[in-house]
Amino acid sequence: MIGSRKHAVLRLSLVLFVHFSRSVSVFGNEDEEEEEGEEEQNNDFLYASEDALPVIEYQNKDDGEQQSHPDFLYESSNIPRLVEFYAPWCPHCQHFRNHFVEFARQVNAVTEEAGSESIEFHAVSCVAHKSICRDFSIKGYPRLLLFPAGVRKENAIDMNYWELHPFDLLNRLGIQVEEMHLGSIVDAIPPAAQLKGSENRIQPTIRRTKQDIYNEAYLAFDFSLRNGVFTSNDPLTTNTKQALHEWLELLRRSLPPVWKIHRIIRALLDDFERATTGEKQLLRIMDQLPPPPVKVWSDFCTKGIAGMGYTCGLWGLFHIMSCAGPISLHLLMIVHLIDVTGSRRTI
Repeated sequence: MIGSRKHAVLRLSLVLFVHFSRSVSVFGNEDEEEEEGEEEQNNDFLYASEDALPVIEYQNKDDGEQQSHPDFLYESSNIPRLVEFYAPWCPHCQHFRNHFVEFARQVNAVTEEAGSESIEFHAVSCVAHKSICRDFSIKGYPRLLLFPAGVRKENAIDMNYWELHPFDLLNRLGIQVEEMHLGSIVDAIPPAAQLKGSENRIQPTIRRTKQDIYNEAYLAFDFSLRNGVFTSNDPLTTNTKQALHEWLELLRRSLPPVWKIHRIIRALLDDFERATTGEKQLLRIMDQLPPPPVKVWSDFCTKGIAGMGYTCGLWGLFHIMSCAGPISLHLLMIVHLIDVTGSRRTI
């Protein structure tokens, strides 16, 4: 009975959480101490170093008041552009990074050899540029948008990163090259779906304490609420709003009652209507409470990769939920699951 209860709670946690932050776009950490500022900024970008060229990282951060509008996204141009929107904590984005850089280099080499027009490659971090990613309705990572020459935002073309192929790219742009020019590319670049990207990860050798697990679970919860609830400029849909309320209720009932994380949960549930009217209102409520006990992810969770850690903390939260204490069978019978289509069912 206890084992089945834990599985039920975990399943509820996953479904409710994924629904309210579906294709969750959780953006970077909150403000760090001044001496940590430079390190935190570097953690926001995957393509800022010279070894990422010719992929150009857009690094002008939003100032919090006025959204930046880079020309390669908002203005028409005679130069075609392929733009990747990503989050540095996203494992798929980490794995795709080297593939995208090599792809850009090979495509540029072929267009140069063939004497055809050049193509620009850009990268936009949704940690540093939350407002831009909302404006483009980026809800999953990585996402590729192709801007043919003269095309603006409204007519940008979605491209699947796992199917990225030079022939498809050039064909969509109407660029004709000889087959012999394409041969070297096809042979040189492995399919994105085959990329592992984990060869250089640092494997932690330290053990996590119980306090570490709780601290990073708290940080993941705060992290997701601050950055993953309002993923577009539109108000929350009815289904998303309801799923968020059920997710908070499930947390309230399943987490250890003495844990300080309940201060946030109670505050949001007590003022739920105001909290869900917009991100500013949500943050005002949260900012009235003490911050999480830690500000950055541990090396155990990041595995040596800058910007990672969120998913590790989130799984820690799910684990605490499933093991923390008795969950009434009555709750498991009445809590509704809302799947991605909006349909409802009970367990």
